[in-house]
Amino acid sequence: MADQVMVRKLSACETMGSATTIGTDKTGTLTENRMKVTKFWLGKELVKEADASSVSLNIIKLIQEGVALNTTGSVYRETSVSDVEFSDSPTEKAILSWAVLEMNMDMEEIAVLLTLQFIGESNFGVNEKVKDTLIFNTFVLCHVFNEFNARKLEKKNVFEGIHKNRLFLGIIGTTIVFQVVMVEFLKKFANTERLSWGQWSACIGFAASSWPEKPFFSYLKWKK
Repeated sequence: MADQVMVRKLSACETMGSATTIGTDKTGTLTENRMKVTKFWLGKELVKEADASSVSLNIIKLIQEGVALNTTGSVYRETSVSDVEFSDSPTEKAILSWAVLEMNMDMEEIAVLLTLQFIGESNFGVNEKVKDTLIFNTFVLCHVFNEFNARKLEKKNVFEGIHKNRLFLGIIGTTIVFQVVMVEFLKKFANTERLSWGQWSACIGFAASSWPEKPFFSYLKWKK
């Protein structure tokens, strides 16, 4: 289906098929020449953009993973203070901008997950199910690394006092343990495959690559 196809009845989109996204303009006019996500459905429940904060964090993570693995667009930001730019069709740009700007999706995670999605099977020599497990595992580990950045957003040294924060260390440890159990022992329940030591190391390496460099430089500066 071509991009920006105009139809008078939405039922026509259902009949034609092959439409992953349907964007509508209730006024019938295109005022800004761009599309924007204003509401979305979770199952049969309609959620407006303004009410997105009420969605649980686990659901948000699944939405972010779905956007990252199903988009053909790209995200670019020249510097940390530059505006985020999105490329591809209007619908893809709308979904990406919604995920990144409204759902606080990490752009480094997008790059890592897309890399695994497109080169995982060929580079690792694994089947599709193992590749999906690698992606799922890396996605969770990305969030584990980003938990450190979220500790003290206003501080340069995110490691300060970490050994005293038992609650934080407990959350990190519990997340990692649950992830190991889910991948290695609950594969039928979670629809995953067991990973080798090398594959686990690769997941950790990919997840670490999504971690902004600031904590490392801040840590080195703090040590000096």
